[in-house]
Amino acid sequence: MAKIALVTGGGSGIGAATALKLAETGYRVCVADIDRESAERVAAECGNDAEAVECDVTDGDAVAAMFAEVARLGQLSALVNNAGAGGSQTGILEFDLEGWNSTLRLLLTSAALCTHHAAKAMSDGGTIVNVASVASFGPGYSPLAYAVAKAGVLQLTKVTAAELAHRGIRVNAVCPGMILTGIYTAGFKDFPAAAQMVDAHMRKQAPKAQPLQIAGIPEHIADNIAHLLSDKASFVTGTHLIVDGGMLVGPRHSWDPEIWEQRQQDREALYASAMAAAANGK
Repeated sequence: MAKIALVTGGGSGIGAATALKLAETGYRVCVADIDRESAERVAAECGNDAEAVECDVTDGDAVAAMFAEVARLGQLSALVNNAGAGGSQTGILEFDLEGWNSTLRLLLTSAALCTHHAAKAMSDGGTIVNVASVASFGPGYSPLAYAVAKAGVLQLTKVTAAELAHRGIRVNAVCPGMILTGIYTAGFKDFPAAAQMVDAHMRKQAPKAQPLQIAGIPEHIADNIAHLLSDKASFVTGTHLIVDGGMLVGPRHSWDPEIWEQRQQDREALYASAMAAAANGK
């Protein structure tokens, strides 16, 4: 009998790529998404008796119903907490309490809630992967609420890994860098021309965002999620895997040849000016 995997936010982007990858490796996948049509489309692509479930993961009753539906299929073996969105765009000076709360509910509280239900369902052990972000590690990669929520996801990963290890449940996280998904155009659903413009811009900029000069795509993340769920990672828990093309390897001048060259030229010009000033001073 095929193992059962639940992927939240499975109707698009990283979630859809992950559902397809897990189906390819033999899982029977339950594709959960707030958009039923998207979930059904991905489930159909997965084959292998995949199921689609409509669920708002910020709603406790809906999450409980989702896990009841999964239990009908069999015992849950794997959970991918992927559901999310960009969330509140304000900083601390323009603080929006409602936006802050809704962002943390979607990105952090939902992961805790789903982990709670999954841990109770995994009586014979299992694996959980949380989708965090490079924004977990510091400023400059996302708005305030998103960054704080994703940092919380990493801490959730560590604490639950410790608590659940004796039950044979491993918990890890992946931290994507800049990945080409619909998150960048989500705010332009009613403005297709604007969405197309933003998408074209992001596709042009994506290869330049990290040392590996290629665009990050959902499949890059899905492959690594599948690895963490597999037996090849059976001795791995409570940690995270950064999948960012080297974005966090160091400051941009350490890997961007153009910026490095400009810094060198600026330094040489400064030294030349300093020596000229010193000579004139004599």
